[in-house]
Amino acid sequence: MVDLKMPAEMVTDTQLKSGNIFLRMHWAARARYKETWMAAVGFHWHRQSKKPDVRRMVTIVSHRRKILDDDNLRTGCKPLVDVLVELNLLRDDSPEWVKVFYVQHTISHNPEDKPYTQITIDDYHGSKFHTI
Repeated sequence: MVDLKMPAEMVTDTQLKSGNIFLRMHWAARARYKETWMAAVGFHWHRQSKKPDVRRMVTIVSHRRKILDDDNLRTGCKPLVDVLVELNLLRDDSPEWVKVFYVQHTISHNPEDKPYTQITIDDYHGSKFHTI
């Protein structure tokens, strides 16, 4: 198995759900939603042989028709971040090991423009993460 080279980027047509929708889902629907992310990310980036020993930065960019508030976007990204940990792309999802940046852009309402999600992972070699 070849370990992932950094920085790594992928684009998927899997759409992030809002946190409000995700939190109101039945537990089985939540599990299926996470499985959808596992299939999308796992297809592009296979499970790594071991967890990384470096901190990482993850940027998740949601290209969508309607902008969500920050809390809704972060909560909707949680299953995706969990999948990154399960695939050994991140050591842990705690702030000690990863800094996740959440970004969103609007796309037109033209039916030909489909929502999509862009994910970038890179090693972070600076000092400890600082949050504001």
